[in-house]
Amino acid sequence: MLTLIELTASLGGLYSASNIVQFLDVFESFFESTLSTTTRSLSRYSSQSLRSWFRFLSRGYDWVLIRVCIFKHFCFDAGSTYLLVADETVEGKSGKHSHGISKFYSSTAGEAINGVCFFGMSLVDVQSKTSYMMEGC
Repeated sequence: MLTLIELTASLGGLYSASNIVQFLDVFESFFESTLSTTTRSLSRYSSQSLRSWFRFLSRGYDWVLIRVCIFKHFCFDAGSTYLLVADETVEGKSGKHSHGISKFYSSTAGEAINGVCFFGMSLVDVQSKTSYMMEGC
């Protein structure tokens, strides 16, 4: 398994040393947390306060670039063939106050339904049949 130091070192060209230390603390908190994953529970396992977590999450990090950098550093094999695949799915949901709820066309239902729509983009290694998620929203 990758060590967190190796993981954060792969981001060295993208972010400053202070940001890397903050990423390291965030990653460690995710691995140490035994409770449900919320900002409050993660701040309990972190050296940062809850307010610092909110400041960290409010910054505009390019998460796709971070995932691509980690993929390139640890998973990329020049001899393999990769496909870029995208998939969108609609999950039916009742209620009026959920974030992102609207009318979306569901091919399963054959009509527009109330729900939320999820989109994912992955790199798939054709030989090993392994998917590496690059973006999900």
